[in-house]
Amino acid sequence: MKINAYTPSKSARGFTLMEIMVVIAIILALAALGVGGFTAVNEKVRRDSAKLQIRSMSAALETYKNEQGDYPIGNGNAGSSSEVYSALFGDYNFDGTTDDGEVVYLATLDPNAALKSRIAFSSSNSYILVDPWRDVSEPSKNEYRYYRSEQESDPSQMNPDFDLWSNGPDGEGGPNGTEAQRRDDITNWDY
Repeated sequence: MKINAYTPSKSARGFTLMEIMVVIAIILALAALGVGGFTAVNEKVRRDSAKLQIRSMSAALETYKNEQGDYPIGNGNAGSSSEVYSALFGDYNFDGTTDDGEVVYLATLDPNAALKSRIAFSSSNSYILVDPWRDVSEPSKNEYRYYRSEQESDPSQMNPDFDLWSNGPDGEGGPNGTEAQRRDDITNWDY
């Protein structure tokens, strides 16, 4: 009589390959939902942060105008946010500190703040204001843009006072961009 060294009992039965594959598939599906949800929440936080920063800068620019008589001039191109930085932080020599006798209209523009909360970054002998999608290695890619014409009324300006916007996550768009490029922009004329 042959005796088998191992005879599994009904209570010691293991999992089948199919059961293991079903469990793995469920775990992967739940992980995908979690990552997708996290990405969506992170994007919403960035959009809300950009809206808040634009509102804060707009309010500070209104205070600046009330005290100084007019808004700073800006051409809307790359580097135009440096005009907003110098006017609202009082740093006209771009050394990262408020100049003597100047008023700080928006303290959150301090370029010496912690990196996570900072929106002012050094760029080519000035400071630019960078949106929440910033790429620290290339800060000008997601720079806030500011347009204020020297003319009293300018038809290319979206707002009668000034235009302030972020080109959003793709870094493209603005008032002169295509509809597809402007789709993700955050502006002071849309709220």
